[in-house]
Amino acid sequence: MKKTFILLSLLIGLAFTSCLDEHKDPLDLSVKVGNIYGSDGSIYPLDYFLEQGIAPVGVVASVGTPDDGYRVLVVGLEDIGSTYYLNTVLEDVGNVSSDVTKFDGKENTAALLLAALESDSTAVIMPAGAMLSSSYMPHGVGAWHLPFVGEFRAVSQHYGTISHSLQAVGGQPFGPCYMTSTVDGNSSSLEQLYNYCIELPKGNIASTIKTESHEVRPFLILK
Repeated sequence: MKKTFILLSLLIGLAFTSCLDEHKDPLDLSVKVGNIYGSDGSIYPLDYFLEQGIAPVGVVASVGTPDDGYRVLVVGLEDIGSTYYLNTVLEDVGNVSSDVTKFDGKENTAALLLAALESDSTAVIMPAGAMLSSSYMPHGVGAWHLPFVGEFRAVSQHYGTISHSLQAVGGQPFGPCYMTSTVDGNSSSLEQLYNYCIELPKGNIASTIKTESHEVRPFLILK
């Protein structure tokens, strides 16, 4: 009787262990900060992405709300050069925002590029940072922009998570200071002369003259 009880206990234990081994939590494929954006348009959690053999092009830095259509902000894997914001401070570029809370990098970049197209031969406007960002095409993926202060601050809020994902897919670590497309809105004269640079990881901003060069890290907005 004792042997039968021991044998039964062992069988129950093995069955329970087998059930535990077979149980796996379902894979969470919802879009979250730190997910990887791939060259095929996919967005996957880091560990799952590494198993797929897809070329990475960016890391998710922010996920939106129902109000903005759940837009996804992606930060590029590398710095793409050091350059100036604008080649002149004598020309006023309209429709460029100074609101540091917004995610208007895409709109700011478009406004800067439009100003360059509309400039005449006597005063050619060269928004080098915007032009460099918009020409970025990793693995054929385009539509990148010169980011806004608010977009970089999203990186600051999740700096550890984003940096970990960046490193895991072979991206370039963040530097200490980056150009943003946000202009200094403290006055109309400052807005014409200065744009903001941002320090990582804290997200502090500093006003810098537009003709001074700073590092550029492109961002991408997905809907």
